[in-house]
Amino acid sequence: MHATESYGEMMKNGLYRCCVFTGHCPSKLPWKYDEKDERCVALKRVLTEQISKLAAEGVTDFYAEMALGVDTWAAMAGLDLRGTKNAGREIIVIDPITLSISCGETALSPAHP
Repeated sequence: MHATESYGEMMKNGLYRCCVFTGHCPSKLPWKYDEKDERCVALKRVLTEQISKLAAEGVTDFYAEMALGVDTWAAMAGLDLRGTKNAGREIIVIDPITLSISCGETALSPAHP
């Protein structure tokens, strides 16, 4: 990325087309495992809004390691957008221990030979 290149220019040039979800597990959040808590509901709403916005701006691949909490909620929000105009192309489940991501390529490769 060149220092003068804006985010919009990078998107147009195809430099950014993926997003990786990561976040806290429920035990680290104030509401713990209570998904009906208004703060959790608000977080899920923001995740859906942001994923929709990213997809509308050209992000096509969303990666999630599927840990409990934010990772899973973000992946579920992405899946809920399937069939809408702002849906990404894929939700890709990754195992961070055995795989590494090569963003911009379609392949996942073993982290350790």
